[in-house]
Amino acid sequence: MARFVSWLPPEIRLAVRALLRRDGPGLAALYSAYKDRALGPSRLRDARPADGSTLRVLVVCHGNIYRSAFASGLIRRELDSRGSLGVRVDSAGTLDVAPRPSPADAVAMAAVFGVSLVDHTSRAIDAESIGASDVIIAMDFANAADILKRFPSVRNKLVLAGSFLPYGVHAGISIPDPNDRGTDALTDSFSLVALAVESIVRILEERSASLDGTQAPQVKRGRLVRVLTSSVAKRAWLHLSREKATVLMLHRFRDSALGINGHSPAMLVRHLAYLRKNQFNLCSLRDLVARLSSGLPPLPRTVVFTVDDGYADFVRVAAPIFSHFRCPVTVFVVTGFLDGKCWMWPDRVRELAGTAARGATTVAIGSEQYRLEWSTERGRHTEVEKLIGAFSKVPDATRLACLNEWEERSGVRLPVSPPPRYSAMSWPDVRRLAATGVDFGPHTHRHPLLSRLDPELARSEITQSWDRLTAELPSAVPVFCYPNGLPGDFTEANCRTVEELGMQAAVAAYGGPCTLADFQRDRFALPRFAY
Repeated sequence: MARFVSWLPPEIRLAVRALLRRDGPGLAALYSAYKDRALGPSRLRDARPADGSTLRVLVVCHGNIYRSAFASGLIRRELDSRGSLGVRVDSAGTLDVAPRPSPADAVAMAAVFGVSLVDHTSRAIDAESIGASDVIIAMDFANAADILKRFPSVRNKLVLAGSFLPYGVHAGISIPDPNDRGTDALTDSFSLVALAVESIVRILEERSASLDGTQAPQVKRGRLVRVLTSSVAKRAWLHLSREKATVLMLHRFRDSALGINGHSPAMLVRHLAYLRKNQFNLCSLRDLVARLSSGLPPLPRTVVFTVDDGYADFVRVAAPIFSHFRCPVTVFVVTGFLDGKCWMWPDRVRELAGTAARGATTVAIGSEQYRLEWSTERGRHTEVEKLIGAFSKVPDATRLACLNEWEERSGVRLPVSPPPRYSAMSWPDVRRLAATGVDFGPHTHRHPLLSRLDPELARSEITQSWDRLTAELPSAVPVFCYPNGLPGDFTEANCRTVEELGMQAAVAAYGGPCTLADFQRDRFALPRFAY
């Protein structure tokens, strides 16, 4: 019976409970919450502060020691990085007990996301906190029903946190309470909270921009189809992945404090939790190459994570997540970038475009003139990425000359070292992370496209990066990573240089599983999937 009941939607279970208890007000409150379940984003977007200045948001769960404590801390951190946006965030619980600290497991999981709950103390909702709030975010239907039963007049302020989740991420609209339900439930709950917070903060940012007449940056949102992690798809994946390894390629990680729109930390947490829970073989690239070199195929369900370039956001955002899940990861670093001697050239393009006159700029690439025009922030992003694609098709010397000419013409001198948004990790970071199990491999010295270099310069780029990396980290993984890594971006001569330097393999950037046959056919161009 208990198993059958667990399959029922939470609102049905709560309704049955209210009926059995003859709790009419509770049933009415639940119906109100259910009827308004999809109004979260619009209610938050349209909310106006009662005092005319600061929008007060109250996040509520049951005990205020897990979900609402974490959510309010995460929202507060994101708002602080944006100048508060005229919003104040607090948290509370529907459970009326003496103040309590967050448990150790909540503190540890929040720390993975960069939020401290060490000093948090719970509090219960009351008429004053409810009345002073302009928006009340309930974590689940039970919380919403409790609030409406006690304070029915706040219905138009109430939203459900699950209504902010991306399509297909979660089956219901309630973010489940992880209390006393184990590590998997805690990981699932906090990652859902973090995903909801991403949407909440984006709406608050758009709302603030509309109020002051500016335009908030638009973020292209993808859809995650739930079928990809269904039991049927999982069984198919396990069958098809026998004797094949999935090598994944990542780059930047989202850090809103610096305006970095990379991979979502919350989604990375969900994916690693899923892989661990379903007993995938999370393997290091070093171990995979060693196994293939010995003539053995990959173990079933092998997944390998790699990260390119060596940006500092890996250290701040991603490294704690990989460490929490004990997931091996290999970072391919551009050694001149870590030395502070160069920018990653696409970042120079982005920064120069950011200094252009509003709405338009002209850039010369060789004999071609490129006219960039935009009316929105998203349009500018699209135009700049097209320009980066055009720059990637010309020789390295031509690209550098064009960028220098553009910088001179713009009258804006970029610093020698890139700003924090585009900065590299440091060599002490490399050594510290290596001591915790992170692997590092070479990715050239300045990140040019090797096929568009003079052969001797290309050889120097590969050699210098390997020599520089091993000088700082003798235990570096002997696997090379080609910049851009698509067909035509590296040559057979580049592959031979990698082999002559004593490296065991190299990775490209076109998709496909990695098999023993692939390795034996060409171990210096192993495929990777974009994450």
